[in-house]
Amino acid sequence: MYYDQVNYAADDNRVLRMRYEDVVINYEESVGRIIHFRGESSNVHKSKYAFFDPSRSKKNIGLWKGLKDQDSIKKIEQALPEYCYNL
Repeated sequence: MYYDQVNYAADDNRVLRMRYEDVVINYEESVGRIIHFRGESSNVHKSKYAFFDPSRSKKNIGLWKGLKDQDSIKKIEQALPEYCYNL
């Protein structure tokens, strides 16, 4: 689920909201959204992967699956589905 599919009540056109998972999984698209939001040209992104390497961050996605207390995870998913990332 991408940010655009979530209805945030406090939406503001001065703030670009992105999910960590989207940045990691869809790095190129996410960078494009950031550049477009800032009104920059695509050549502004000169240090690709120098400060953030999505391939290293992918291992952090879904760590909750290994937690012993899956009942609490299910309660969170039921209470706050709009904030959960569907992998």
